[in-house]
Amino acid sequence: KIKPYKMTNTKRRLQQELIKWRDSKIIEEDLDADDFFGPQMIMSNKILNRIVDLVHYHKILSTASLFEQTSWCYSSEYGQSILDIILTCIPLPIVQPLAAPAVIISLPLGLSSSTNQQPSASTSATNVIMFASKRSQKCCACGSADH
Repeated sequence: KIKPYKMTNTKRRLQQELIKWRDSKIIEEDLDADDFFGPQMIMSNKILNRIVDLVHYHKILSTASLFEQTSWCYSSEYGQSILDIILTCIPLPIVQPLAAPAVIISLPLGLSSSTNQQPSASTSATNVIMFASKRSQKCCACGSADH
């Protein structure tokens, strides 16, 4: 379920571009003679509006996610065209890289930070501890991680 949001000019532009694409695709596929379904034969208004809503929340990033989120039967055939339209109207947000994992370097025994001696590469490499993964929880009574 999509939460309500305020339709911005960029979303309206996306909606209009999708309508233009749909209208041109009907002519290109020679389906414009169908007066009953019309352009909705390629993409219904419901799916078109759902795409605009999903783009607001950055839920469509690939043709696979387009199909998963809309169940549009033409996702594999026209999905890349829809993604191209989305990217021309609303660029993807820039994701900041994650911070590097914490690294603690301990000096070999006998060396202190106040001396000018530097540890060799082999000794400092063995003293690097990285905290990249979560520690496993263990029972304080028996020490088992199974329960």
